[in-house]
Amino acid sequence: MVFVATTALWIGSDSLVFGAKNLANLVGVPEELVGFTLVAIGTSLPELAASISLTRKKEFGMLLGNIVGSNMFNIGLVGGVAGVLSPITVSTAYPWIDYISLLLLTGVLAIWLKGKYLQKSHGVTLLILYISASTVTWIYNS
Repeated sequence: MVFVATTALWIGSDSLVFGAKNLANLVGVPEELVGFTLVAIGTSLPELAASISLTRKKEFGMLLGNIVGSNMFNIGLVGGVAGVLSPITVSTAYPWIDYISLLLLTGVLAIWLKGKYLQKSHGVTLLILYISASTVTWIYNS
């Protein structure tokens, strides 16, 4: 069962990246924006499903661990291995927009977590900030 699931995940992720890249080229959207949105959303859906399940079970410690751990894993291990295997180049004119938005969103979340309670308004604000960062990235790098 694990082998079948791993194979299906591999095929699905390859299909997602291939389709997203071709869609970006067809529409004329920068590949970085596609990675910033479509691929990121597609690869984050398992974490989203786990987060929803943990929220329903009121397992908030596990939820926070899932969110923080997933981000640390993606940035540290996945980014590190990708950088070791091949240099990562950025072809957009303004890559600093993505860097600033990453730091801003992480900082805002960290500050809000000091209160030990996130409200729906915090979630809405984070979504608006994400959509704003994606829009600014698209506008400036198109």
